[in-house]
Amino acid sequence: MPELTGTDVGMDGPDITRLTVGVVYGPMSEEDRLYMAQAPRAEWSLTALVQALEFRGARARHLDPTEASFATRVTEVDVALLNCHGPYGEDGRLQGLLDFLGVPYTSCGVLGSAVGMDKMVSKAVFAALGIATPPAVNLSSPEPTDDAGIGYPAMLKAVDGGSSVGIAFVHRPDDVARERVVLER
Repeated sequence: MPELTGTDVGMDGPDITRLTVGVVYGPMSEEDRLYMAQAPRAEWSLTALVQALEFRGARARHLDPTEASFATRVTEVDVALLNCHGPYGEDGRLQGLLDFLGVPYTSCGVLGSAVGMDKMVSKAVFAALGIATPPAVNLSSPEPTDDAGIGYPAMLKAVDGGSSVGIAFVHRPDDVARERVVLER
């Protein structure tokens, strides 16, 4: 990890020297589990975040939300910096727990996180606001067909997945059922 300078971390920002920041990061989602298994710890975003916070004078500590002591440990910090991805990290559940525990945190609140994470709910909000989005079919409904507005080839993705995890390229309607089984594993 390269050495940081004051300009790298915005030294003209607010004074955070009295804060204890809990950097919340752990293998809550498939995205994070894969990343943590493949990348050396020195390359994790957690490492850079803790380093930058400490450079600015904050007391930073890693809080793993999968550990049994998380709910107790997170109440011991001044603010939680959320660095979790996918289900449980970005969908409002972690935010709801922190709201319940009275812990301030970075990110959207429960509703914004839940709406933002669910692709079909997001599409409904965008449509209500007059914002165009590509055609989509929820697979909990009958199998998609071309008359449902989906052309092939198409991308098949979990409604609440992030990144490129849980994604398949389908060439024709017959591919959907097979790929859906693979993605639901």
